[in-house]
Amino acid sequence: MPDHSWNTGFQMDDGAAAYTEIAGVVKIGGPDLGTDMIDITTLKSANAAKEFMPGLIESGEISLQLLFDVVEATHTGANGLTQVWKQRLKRSFKLIFPDTAQTEWGFSGYVTNAKMNFDNANAVQADVTIKITGLPSGAAF
Repeated sequence: MPDHSWNTGFQMDDGAAAYTEIAGVVKIGGPDLGTDMIDITTLKSANAAKEFMPGLIESGEISLQLLFDVVEATHTGANGLTQVWKQRLKRSFKLIFPDTAQTEWGFSGYVTNAKMNFDNANAVQADVTIKITGLPSGAAF
């Protein structure tokens, strides 16, 4: 049976292998796992149909929607998301599933985007994108 998303966690290392929960996460999207396809069609391909073979694996991106807090250390502190983006630092992350075993997917990546959202009807939010480099690790990988 599928799990409810409640209690899903998202953590980032501080550069010294200590993981901290990112505060105020409302929504997590991704990773959007995929494989590049290489066109191997020849002038003699059967039935005049294109042919392909798998190429490199693409681990995609993670998107976070946050209730952004300008004084929250995991958002703007010395090791917060905006500083990791500004300094173009590669960090390790953990996506922690809400199952009873607290299954983890670990990966390395770069913060590539942080878009602030200001709206009279909502709390200040930020949409943050993390580009995964390499393969995720953990259960199912």
